[in-house]
Amino acid sequence: MWSRVLLAFAALVVTPALFGATPEVRVRGSAKISAAAAASEESAVVAGTLLDDTGRPVGGATLRIRGVALDGTTLPLPALVACAREPPPGGFRPGGSARRAEQSVTTDAAGRFCVSTDAGGLAALTVTFADERGLLDAAEEKVTIDRSRHAVELRLLPLTATFEVERETQRVQVNVRSVSALSPVTPPLPLAVYALTPNAETLLAQGACPMNGATELEFATSKLAGPGPIELALRFAGSATLQPAEARRRVLATARVRLALSRAPAAADPTDGVVLDVALGSAAGAVDKGSVEARLDGKTVGIAPVARGAARVVAQFPRRGPNARLELRYLPTEPWWRPGEPLAVDVGLLAQNRWPSLAWLGLLGALALWLVGGWRRPERSERAAAAGDAVALRVAGVHVIQRDDEYIGWRGVVRDAHDEHPLEGALVSLVGVAPERRVHARVSADHDGRFELSAPSDGAVELLVTARLHSDFSCPAPPHGELRVDLVSRRRHVLDRLVRWAERRGPLGRARAEPTPGDVKRHGRRAHKDDIVEWAGAVEAAAYGPGAVDESVEQDVNRKEPPDRIEAREPRR
Repeated sequence: MWSRVLLAFAALVVTPALFGATPEVRVRGSAKISAAAAASEESAVVAGTLLDDTGRPVGGATLRIRGVALDGTTLPLPALVACAREPPPGGFRPGGSARRAEQSVTTDAAGRFCVSTDAGGLAALTVTFADERGLLDAAEEKVTIDRSRHAVELRLLPLTATFEVERETQRVQVNVRSVSALSPVTPPLPLAVYALTPNAETLLAQGACPMNGATELEFATSKLAGPGPIELALRFAGSATLQPAEARRRVLATARVRLALSRAPAAADPTDGVVLDVALGSAAGAVDKGSVEARLDGKTVGIAPVARGAARVVAQFPRRGPNARLELRYLPTEPWWRPGEPLAVDVGLLAQNRWPSLAWLGLLGALALWLVGGWRRPERSERAAAAGDAVALRVAGVHVIQRDDEYIGWRGVVRDAHDEHPLEGALVSLVGVAPERRVHARVSADHDGRFELSAPSDGAVELLVTARLHSDFSCPAPPHGELRVDLVSRRRHVLDRLVRWAERRGPLGRARAEPTPGDVKRHGRRAHKDDIVEWAGAVEAAAYGPGAVDESVEQDVNRKEPPDRIEAREPRR
């Protein structure tokens, strides 16, 4: 029978390797092009924006533009020229004096573009986008040229990062700009803001905005469907001289969660569990997602999921007196539920019968004596370092391999700082830090850890590199060119923090040896410091345990790190 089991196991392991059946999962998003075009006797102007499926602009993207003649055939275009208005919303790549079947334009950091070309014989323009990084699906938009009316460009900017449903009203800023260099003199344009759902459109606000100006519109929060992602649409219906226009933006409506007890908890034995019935509400009504966590002295003692605005938490913990004060916290699973203030709950504990505990204590003591007498683990010996051994410095950092000032962006490889293996899926982002923190461009490393990020580095920006099992690293944007990015694994990072902490305190009992979590735990027990013992145990489990060390595990270990101060040592007696 065992031979058959071994053969089946070998078949499961070897078959995928022979046939190359390595599963690969890639998450792709979608892109949307919104554009309008107008023409005079000499030239045609096309302007628009490129957004992803979350409503964020796609900056630094290359768009291909083809001309369509009156008979539907492709009409070659001359070189595209950037719009003459200031500031220019997009760039262009010169295509030479000769006409080509296809010209290209690059979006700016806000995902916008605006170019003009020869209008002779043009009936429409086709704008296409193909993501060279493979993160977004291709998109195409056919823009009909309206020679009788001018085109306008709308922009919709919420004044806050999120819409909090606790506020009675919300405000958005709208901008109107003429695509044509010579805009007609018109009265303020009537605008309307809608909330879009798969089955309906809800009118939120109406107002007027002057041409090439901006204004603010206000609407009641009660008109929103509730907490969650919301797609807003700003629309202009058009006029005799202006084309219709629309701009969309995705926003997030959030609600703060309030906790309350449905009934007072009954006294119980904490080792068996104290039952807490919790009700969860918000300004938008009952909460139906997430979980409730019970904590005692900073440690989790119980957790339960939320269903239909309620949760039943069973808290189990060691007895430390006749009562205990627990802290209840809401843990969201969706970004639109915001945790409110923790709820403090005082619970009474039943009196404990000590005789069973004493009996078990005596039995465990006898068993421990028997085990210690029959088994003793020898002391660990440290291997002396050879005289010729070289200690390599393995730290996180960005190294400029080759500078290239003619290339607008960065390319290179992301790898582990210790074993130098490439890090597939690492995210390399260009983040603006002023006036607010904002991601301008982002790319994911391929199977070989290679990446290419094409974006300008003007202003206060920094390069941020993240990976699931490696600590985040950021630095001011380096010079354009070829880079090598080294990341330190979170497992090594928590261990390095312990070593540096221990070295700052001086020898912990073993000379000429790097301190280990075991050394730090023994030091904590001698000093009667439970926080040091708990932290060293957490570092040991993360650094040498079988589980993966991701961002949440690293943060949990770092939160337990005791204050970096040296207590006065008591004299030996």
